[in-house]
Amino acid sequence: MSTATPLFYDNTVTDEHLRAMNCATNREPALAGADEFVFTTACRPGVPVAPNPVIAIYRPASEGSQSRDGGVILQATSAITCETREGETLRLAQPGDVVTYPNGTCAQIITGSGTTQFNLALVGSRLSNGDEIINTRNDRFVFVERADTPLPDDFLAELEG
Repeated sequence: MSTATPLFYDNTVTDEHLRAMNCATNREPALAGADEFVFTTACRPGVPVAPNPVIAIYRPASEGSQSRDGGVILQATSAITCETREGETLRLAQPGDVVTYPNGTCAQIITGSGTTQFNLALVGSRLSNGDEIINTRNDRFVFVERADTPLPDDFLAELEG
């Protein structure tokens, strides 16, 4: 029996995807659980763009997320879960969760989405050793940054302590 190689996602988003997310006909473009096909077919050239457009996305980190220096989130502690395209249920990570490295060392996640945004770790979250989460197995949920709406003060801000 062969097992599929897990898919990983980062915060990269194409101009076409942003344009589709910002299409005035998309009522809830921030809910990126829909396939990209939905976005690209919903907004055609010439269709008005919604006010306050999305300019960036941030994906929550999940079990299996990797860091720049080779660490992995083996066990996440958030109560929030997601299901991958492969049908695996994963728990989303949060600040305070541990990233484990192949040599057995560990680092804690120290930044996340903030208290008003479910307090989740993100692709881009910093670790206590200076490393950073670079991808996630979660392809269902994203936080969006909009042009005219500031992110919360504690969004990707280092924890005090």
